[in-house]
Amino acid sequence: MGGNRGGMGGGGSFFTGSQSGITTTRAIGLNYSNQWGKNVELSGSYFLTSTANIKSTETNRNYIVGDISKGTLNYAETNPSNTDNLSHRANFRLNWKLDSTNSLLFEPQISLQQNTSVNPLLANTINGLGDTVSQLNNYTKSNTDGYRASSNILYRHSFKKKGRTFSTEVNPGINGQTGNTILTNSNQLLTSTTTRDQKTDLLKNTNTFSGNMVFTESLDSNNFIAATVSTNINQNNNDRLAYLKDAAALGYTRLDTFFSSKFVNGYSQHKVGVSYRYQTYKWNITTSLDGQLALLDGKQSMPKNSDLSRQFTSLLPSFQARYNLGMKRNLRMNYNTSNNAPSIDQLQPVINNNNTMQLSTGNPMLVQDYQHSLFLRYFSVTPETGKNVFWMINSQYSNNYMSNKTILGGRTSEWILLDSNLYKGPQGSLNNSYTGNDSVLLSPGGQLTIPVNVNGYYSLRLFGSWGKTIKKINVNTNAGITTSHIPSMIQLGNSKALVNYATNPSVTAGLVLASNISEKLDFTVSGNGAYSQVVNSIQKSNNQTYINYNSRFAINFMPTKKWVINSDVTYQAYQGLSSSFNQKYYLWNAGLGYKFMKGNAGELRLTAFDILNQNRSIQRNVTQTYYEDVRTKVLTRYLMITFTYKLRKFNGKGEDGKDMKMFFPGGMPPPGMPGHGMPGR
Repeated sequence: MGGNRGGMGGGGSFFTGSQSGITTTRAIGLNYSNQWGKNVELSGSYFLTSTANIKSTETNRNYIVGDISKGTLNYAETNPSNTDNLSHRANFRLNWKLDSTNSLLFEPQISLQQNTSVNPLLANTINGLGDTVSQLNNYTKSNTDGYRASSNILYRHSFKKKGRTFSTEVNPGINGQTGNTILTNSNQLLTSTTTRDQKTDLLKNTNTFSGNMVFTESLDSNNFIAATVSTNINQNNNDRLAYLKDAAALGYTRLDTFFSSKFVNGYSQHKVGVSYRYQTYKWNITTSLDGQLALLDGKQSMPKNSDLSRQFTSLLPSFQARYNLGMKRNLRMNYNTSNNAPSIDQLQPVINNNNTMQLSTGNPMLVQDYQHSLFLRYFSVTPETGKNVFWMINSQYSNNYMSNKTILGGRTSEWILLDSNLYKGPQGSLNNSYTGNDSVLLSPGGQLTIPVNVNGYYSLRLFGSWGKTIKKINVNTNAGITTSHIPSMIQLGNSKALVNYATNPSVTAGLVLASNISEKLDFTVSGNGAYSQVVNSIQKSNNQTYINYNSRFAINFMPTKKWVINSDVTYQAYQGLSSSFNQKYYLWNAGLGYKFMKGNAGELRLTAFDILNQNRSIQRNVTQTYYEDVRTKVLTRYLMITFTYKLRKFNGKGEDGKDMKMFFPGGMPPPGMPGHGMPGR
């Protein structure tokens, strides 16, 4: 059983195990690995996992633009939900060395999943005058089955000439989802009450295929060239059929075509590229240029027949460089460009009414974006003195950024026309059009969210860390600056849409003191703080400033070779959130362990979590159109008994035998330091 610790974060998806709230997990697995002769390695695994998640949340949301003449628009929600999930996962890996110059790698995997969720929701929407414009009582129950299967097949050939190679890789895959959702709700508005009893049947199927061929050639010992041809094909079918309950027929038999859709779309990328690499002891430089043709097509047969067809051409340059300043100092730079295509849910123009106050629909006029990413990193370590220095800069910029247009309801209900003017972004329709002329009724205080392409997105992150061992105390300090500039569109009823630029600057700083006194006693003292702002280009009265701070003290003591005592205390504070979400609390854990068996391989441990019974989870979410504070019920005080048996012992070394402490004296990097590789978006 587990529960989210207090702080920021949390979430999950259909094929993802991570969930906020309180989760009970039962799992069993089997791993197999064997060497067949000298040339064949076979390994595989199977896991069966059952989870039961209880997630109870309270949300307080403020929109950037509500009824401008009456101030802001506030949305308050309570949502106790339950989700049960059962999954099977199997993976295999066959590595076959055919001979001295040829090898074949085969990696199939399959997943099966069953998911049931119950989601009751109570929500009030209040305008700037304090009037309750909507009281929503919403209930949904979903049953979904899903499957996913894929395979990676890689063939490699080395020629007699050193540096000349050929490889080809194919990745076929299928995944699908079937199920239904029962929706019942009542919504009390200022002058009327609406009710709905609906069942939605869902059928999704996706076929994928990707492959590439790579040829490399060595010009000499320092210069190399490569040519690449690749393709990526996705074919998606998405049927969503909504039925209203017919009291006479005692079932859900009346098809509601407005909330139903049948949609098929395909997206394919075809790419040809060349690259050049220069390599010496000090320098490793790679530059490449890819030409890409992308084709997007779709066909909708419900609620009406419509077709879409898009063709995109792109030049995608990239550049990577690494400069070694010494044995343990290097500087790296990466510049990359890429495209993201809209998903079938983002393209499908059907209204999702699971929450009648927060409607959403796809946009058949969406196009792919074009992203630029730049990453710089410097790292230096001196094991003799325990000194390490790390800094990085990561920036991203996007054209045709896939953002959202949010249409907000005022004091009266309004019909919103679903046409080209609604779907287009601020830079125009990009030579695309949509011939639909349906309308959707937007309730007072409600919202309709539509994905749109908007220019102007960028993000920037700077992070630095310095550490040194001073008289058996490992000192590490870190600081960072992050900002993002996120465009979106906001529209009040049928008025003209406005472009809002939400800028979110944040400054973080941290300090870690870790002892290196003896093998029997060690402790760690740390503190981290973050100062953040939300700055909007429109309705600036909704700009926000909030602070998050935490500190921690942890101690581990071994009075004998058999007994282990440890304890940690964390202090967490939030300021600048909604009034009831500004909280301060302590989280205290303690444990007692006893080691036994040969070489102390076995350990029996009793651990008490959240001794003061104060654990909680508070999260500030900032989007282009609103900011919200979410409080999630988490696991509080409990005891846990664990038994651990060590099958292997690396004595502080990695599996390759290298001493990991030489890279970060005193242990792993402090909280907040990024890991290896390029940070995600």
